[in-house]
Amino acid sequence: MSSDQLDHFGTLSIHAGQSTEKWDSNQIILPISLSTTFKLSPYESKKDYYYYSESGNPTRTALEENLAALENAKYCRVFPTGMSAIFAITTLVKTGEHILTDVDIYSDTISLINKILQPTYGIEITYVDFTDIDAIKKELKLNTKMVFIETPTNPTMKIFDIDEINKAVKNFNKDILVV
Repeated sequence: MSSDQLDHFGTLSIHAGQSTEKWDSNQIILPISLSTTFKLSPYESKKDYYYYSESGNPTRTALEENLAALENAKYCRVFPTGMSAIFAITTLVKTGEHILTDVDIYSDTISLINKILQPTYGIEITYVDFTDIDAIKKELKLNTKMVFIETPTNPTMKIFDIDEINKAVKNFNKDILVV
């Protein structure tokens, strides 16, 4: 099925990432890959993309392609845990840059920030109550690279107005990442 035929959300959600031509089988539906390791050919080839399931497998590739198509994105990455996704996204912030986040975020995220990002990478962190838009605006800085939102929060289940937070951040600097 060509990409121009995949212009409807329902069609994309079922078919994107499912091209039968790219899999080594004659199956119509991509089988779920349960393999943890893959045989490498003696020659470099596209097949050698998969060598260990933690770094990728055909099932994950199909899911990433599907989600990218649904979001009109070029690429997508999925992660086995929320913490691995959070760590990966925070690597976009460099030494001397600033992350603004809520005071009530997941305890392991706080540990990542306080025990790794701040002391190891020299990333500045500010915690503020995200229910207060004015407090957010006040804490935005010239070196703010990321505003990290968890909603609902864990453990108190606070809900934030993501749209209002995003507007406040983008009015300050459109290049700040809102996560």
